[in-house]
Amino acid sequence: MNRQTQTLVTILSLSFSQVALAQCDSYTFEVFRGPKCGLSGFAPPTPTSIGKDGAIVGYYLICLGSQDRAFFWASGTVVQTLPTSPGLTSARAYDLNRHGEIVGERDLSSGPVIGKRGYLYHAGNYTDLGSLPNANTIVAHAINDLSQVCGNTNNTATGPLQAFLWQQGVMQPIALPRGPNSVAHDINNNGQIVGWMGINFIPFVPNASEAFLWQNGVGVSLGIPNSGIASEAIAINDRGDIAGQYWIEVAPKEYRRRGFHWRDGVFTGLGILPGFDRTHVRGINDRGEIVGLCQASNNLRIPFIWADGVMTDLRTLVPLPTGLALDSAWAINDQGQIAASGNDLLDPPTVVGYRLTPRSKVDGDYDCNHIVDVADLLGVLSHWGPANGPADFNRDGVVNTMDLMTVINGWTLE
Repeated sequence: MNRQTQTLVTILSLSFSQVALAQCDSYTFEVFRGPKCGLSGFAPPTPTSIGKDGAIVGYYLICLGSQDRAFFWASGTVVQTLPTSPGLTSARAYDLNRHGEIVGERDLSSGPVIGKRGYLYHAGNYTDLGSLPNANTIVAHAINDLSQVCGNTNNTATGPLQAFLWQQGVMQPIALPRGPNSVAHDINNNGQIVGWMGINFIPFVPNASEAFLWQNGVGVSLGIPNSGIASEAIAINDRGDIAGQYWIEVAPKEYRRRGFHWRDGVFTGLGILPGFDRTHVRGINDRGEIVGLCQASNNLRIPFIWADGVMTDLRTLVPLPTGLALDSAWAINDQGQIAASGNDLLDPPTVVGYRLTPRSKVDGDYDCNHIVDVADLLGVLSHWGPANGPADFNRDGVVNTMDLMTVINGWTLE
């Protein structure tokens, strides 16, 4: 870029500083429910992951009971319960990959193995993931497209929590620089694993936990953001961007959770929506978009999406009719589809799940008004250089002439 062009970009960027950053303000929505519970409504679903094709997995609380059942949902109005077996008391599904393989945890009271066990489910068959020495609890949190699984084991009497990698039928502990406890939350398609390590992820003492990144057999600490006293990595995308959360002490022994984005050693705080004091991070996609929820002191919850440095109340982007409400965003895929949950307030009130799908955009339409004009040109120029977000139309991680040409080629003629 020559000096004249740089000057023009600077001028236009200053002009754009008074214009709000864009976030497409329109999602379509689909509602799904747990099984029918007679006159008391439906079993409440908790979606935990959404696949590249929009399929969702999770778990629901069985009717008039205290146990969970794992589910799969792709279409229709009611989830599909994963097959049960004799001795099953409870089950949850936490993640799925592009092959339709699902991982999670099952509580078994009888059979070849008993207790809380991690599993891989595919095409009607369960594979038990095995265990590490002295563990009596195994949880599988995530699976990538190479069928590598991460999670943690535990001995509920003696500890410790131990992060693991499972691949090709073998479970191995993840060696990390801190202990005694560790939990692996997510694994990407490059085999990079993230989670937390230390004493406990809840900061009873300063520096109780640190977020970690493990790759190629080596684990490193991500550290703790400024003003924080503990950190935890929740999710990682295929570009190596990490979403997580950290704790700040707002009064003696009183802590509040905040969210962060991490890239190449740099923490960026997600902020928090007005009127709320806690941020819970749930997922990140390859666009760098992060979803989760904000929570108030009275436990009111609202879902958010964070993109291009801006946190937005997801409720303002979804045209729900009267009677339907959103309160949590759980996962987001690379197409921008979101697995969420909320309430159907009609009689009887029921917890429901949602799949939110971004409406199609016009090529080059940065501000999502279905017209490509000077505002979209300013949106590209103001984000020139390495960036994810709505100005990076071809999703290559940099806003450059390719994105500028997308605006020019899509220019709306009146």
